[in-house]
Amino acid sequence: MSFRIPIVLCLLSLFIVTPVPAQEEPKAPTLSEAVTFADVMAYVQYEAGKINAVAADPKERVLLLGNVLLPASEKMLEVAGQPMEKMIAYQMRFSALAGQAAAEVQGAEARFETFFKELVAMEEFKEMEDRLRFMYLMMQKQIRGDEATEPKFEAFVRELEAKEKDEMRTMLLYTVRFFLFQSKAEKMEASPANFARFLTELKTWVSEEHLEYVSFAEIVSLGFLVAHKNNMPAEQIVRELTAHIQSLTVDAEDKEEMIETLAKALKLAPGVDPELYGKTLDDKDFDWKSFREKDKEKYVLIKFTATWCGPCKMQIPGMIEAYGKYKDKGLEIVSVYMWEHGDDPVAAVKKMVEEEKLPWIILSEALTEKAGQPAYGDFYAIDGVPTFVLADKEGKVIMPASHGEEWKEKLKEIFE
Repeated sequence: MSFRIPIVLCLLSLFIVTPVPAQEEPKAPTLSEAVTFADVMAYVQYEAGKINAVAADPKERVLLLGNVLLPASEKMLEVAGQPMEKMIAYQMRFSALAGQAAAEVQGAEARFETFFKELVAMEEFKEMEDRLRFMYLMMQKQIRGDEATEPKFEAFVRELEAKEKDEMRTMLLYTVRFFLFQSKAEKMEASPANFARFLTELKTWVSEEHLEYVSFAEIVSLGFLVAHKNNMPAEQIVRELTAHIQSLTVDAEDKEEMIETLAKALKLAPGVDPELYGKTLDDKDFDWKSFREKDKEKYVLIKFTATWCGPCKMQIPGMIEAYGKYKDKGLEIVSVYMWEHGDDPVAAVKKMVEEEKLPWIILSEALTEKAGQPAYGDFYAIDGVPTFVLADKEGKVIMPASHGEEWKEKLKEIFE
């Protein structure tokens, strides 16, 4: 469900394809010296990385990003040569103004609404009004939280229901409805009765109609999360959904694929040993069991990532900071580089590790597959990067697979 990814991160991920060449004294990119679209994106990436490292509060982060994106979008329009580059510039400005409005900066709401009307009047954006409004609401949620924004999402659902349906609007409607279900489920008080009601509603999302628009991986992830909150084994979610899938009147191959996805996703569910495997960058075997026996007193943060992924790269400064703070208290990190492109994916990862000075364990999917072991995405049913998983001292998952920054709060709970 790509709509649920913050637009700032989406924009950054489009352009971080290859790492910047290593230099002895790297020069920080500046906006004044930018002469190409790539120069502006390099500046945005650099500044966003710094902000992500120092700004823990979401409101502060959005405000600081806005201060970067607004002038960057103007510069980008100056140097843009392709229609897509201009579109990215407008989307960047949209993100900045939406964030400032959500953070209640004086006058930002009016500036955003004016720009929003200008944007949807443009030929390139006239069909995107609903999607842009949804992104704005998601930005508000990030700043103000669920209680303040849920009524706005509910009103948005009613607006979508009243409009003439097309494929994109239908997909957006299901996405927003699932978001509301997810939000309420995550806040639900733990009790057998509430969990039973949750399971009943969760199953309604596993249907031919809904799965055309809503990610099955999202449904499974939510099921594991709520089961964990209610001290229920993740296997119960698998049993319940498997039985439900068997009862559906859908293609047998589709049923088989969903059931296989459930079994794979279970490997990263709370309370389960992830059985991490693979090859390190020096082509040596990584054995999870031996590793855990050696470091029995360690919590392990596992990050499935890629060199070309902008959001993944933005997380690195925060991870380095956490590693420095908690390593001696019992934290270990393992980064698993997967889905690498290019002629030499191992070299690309080595370059990234050297440039970022990553001090923890690095696994390479390219070397792992070369040794005859399965690809991580297929083995664990991973649907995107970054994906974070946290294992406790017993080697069992205590934080379900997550694409966000939940790991930061979890580490604070454990070590502070």
